[in-house]
Order: sequence, then C-alpha cells, then structure tokens
Amino acid sequence: MESIISKAKELALGANEAGRVQLLNQLRELTYSLESEDDIMQRLMYRVSYYKHCIIEVSNLTLNQQLEIVVVKIGIDLKVFELVAASHSSVTLDHLQKETGAAKVLLGRILRYLASFNLIQETGVDSFASTNATKALANPANQAGIIH
Repeated sequence: MESIISKAKELALGANEAGRVQLLNQLRELTYSLESEDDIMQRLMYRVSYYKHCIIEVSNLTLNQQLEIVVVKIGIDLKVFELVAASHSSVTLDHLQKETGAAKVLLGRILRYLASFNLIQETGVDSFASTNATKALANPANQAGIIH
C-alpha cells in the first residue's frame, strides 16, 4: 500500500500542471470506485443534513456541493438513477429523455453534471452507464435519506 502512495506522490511532484490534474482525476475516480454503498450514502447524506442545517445561515458547503445535492434530488425525481442502473449497458440521452419526459438539453446537462461527480458514468457522447453510486441512488431506501 505504501509503495502505491509513494508512487502517486512521486508522479505528482514530477508532473506538469496537466499531468497533476490528470493524476488527481484518476485518483478521485479510483476513490469513488472503491466506495461501498454505505460510504456513498454517508458522503451524500452528510451534505444533505449540513445543507439543511445551514440553509438560513451562510453555508460552509461550496457552491458545487450544494448544487450536487440539488441535482441528485432532480435525478431522483426523474428516476434517472433507476433507469441507468437497470440497464446492463450504456443508455442514450434519447432513451432517457423518452422515459423521463424531461427536456433533452436540460437532461443532458444534468447527466453530465452527475457524471462529473461519478454518480453516473459518461461512456460517450450522450451515452451513460451506472457506477456504484448510481446503483446506491437507485435504492428507494437511500433515496428517502436524500429526499427527507
């Protein structure tokens, strides 16, 4: 384990800005892929509870963290997580638009935003697949924790 961490640090020190960003993104993707369903929900539900607590005050959550919760709730309302998780392969934006009835351009933006947090995977242009987080968010019990 130590050798992997040392190698990552070594790569970061020797990298230019583009290489550093690439390494950071790859490590973030690795972290997300290792999360259990409980880890995913704890991360998201902490943001939900903190956001609700701070709604009247100036929130310490970043704008992206606040927006992430709002977009997750939109995804739950549109049943995006269930639709993507139910597919054994990639699903297209056209298919999701027909199933949800949402405006195609807006739905595409929502899906790409969810993909930026690895809550779904963008597999190509207007094509999406599930991640561990997608499957966790397709679970009605987990959805209730976010919505409540």
